[in-house]
Amino acid sequence: MDWNMVSAVATAFAAVVAVVASVVAVKSAKQSEKAVVVAQQALRDDHDYQRRLYAAELISRWDERTMHARSAIMRRWSERYQNNEAIPRAEIDAEFKKEVDASRQGTDPVMVHHFGTLLNYLDDVAIAAMFKVGDDSMLKAAFEATFKRWMRVLGEYREHVISLRKIDPWARLDELSREWSDSAPAAQPTGAITTKQVA
Repeated sequence: MDWNMVSAVATAFAAVVAVVASVVAVKSAKQSEKAVVVAQQALRDDHDYQRRLYAAELISRWDERTMHARSAIMRRWSERYQNNEAIPRAEIDAEFKKEVDASRQGTDPVMVHHFGTLLNYLDDVAIAAMFKVGDDSMLKAAFEATFKRWMRVLGEYREHVISLRKIDPWARLDELSREWSDSAPAAQPTGAITTKQVA
């Protein structure tokens, strides 16, 4: 038996095995790369879905969380609300004075709570939109007009709180207001599922 021949055949066989292994490795790497791309897209899609889901949750909870406060404010200042006017500070002070006087007789002041409820919820919307936690286009479509109205109606109260506290607890409201003012109007949703404007 010719050992040189056996060695040559073994070397050739090893070379073929190495080439086949390299081809398999390259194909495997390409498949892995495709799997990574698919996984990245799936994560992006899930992230977008979660943002839309959170925006839908904020939209759907608006009435539940703010109806009582909005109703009380709109009953007391219905004309101002309907005309999209700021509630003058003098009227707010007079209402609060009545509540303070009533609280001395055991009634809790509620109007301050109602104002805070609305401003805090709108602040939650602003945070979700600005930090892209919620889908900003959905939030804008649902809340833009509502946001602008309540910012105007509660504007003097907000300024008063800021001057008393020396800090703006709702600074993100101004940031979002500027962002929404600088951008195009909210795109209206299309298709079978629509977002209606909330009051």
